[in-house]
Amino acid sequence: MNTVLLNKARSVLVVVEVALALKAPIEMALRDATGGLPVARVRSMHEVVVQSTARQDFNMLLLTVFGFAALLLAAIGVYGLTDGGFSSGTGRAAGCVESREACGPASTRL
Repeated sequence: MNTVLLNKARSVLVVVEVALALKAPIEMALRDATGGLPVARVRSMHEVVVQSTARQDFNMLLLTVFGFAALLLAAIGVYGLTDGGFSSGTGRAAGCVESREACGPASTRL
C-alpha cells in the first residue's frame, strides 16, 4: 500500500501598521513567535497597493495614450479637410465645386 504524504506549506499574513523603521524588531518578534521560521516579503502598505493596482494603472495609461493619439489624428483630419477646401480661392469647400445642388451657386455669380 502506497502512502502519499502531502506537505502543504501554510503562509501567515501579518499586517502591522507602524513605521517602516520598526521592520527589524517586528521581524525578530515574528521569528521568535513562530519558532524560528523565517519572515519573508516584508513590504510597506504603499508597495502592496501599488503592486495590486499595477495592471489597472497600466491599462489606464494605455487608454489615455491611445485617446490622445485619436484626438490628434481627428484634429489633423479636420484641419486637412477645412484648410484644403478653402485654400482653392473659391470661398467654398472643395467638395462643392462639382455639386451645385448641395452648395448653391458661387457668390461671384449672384
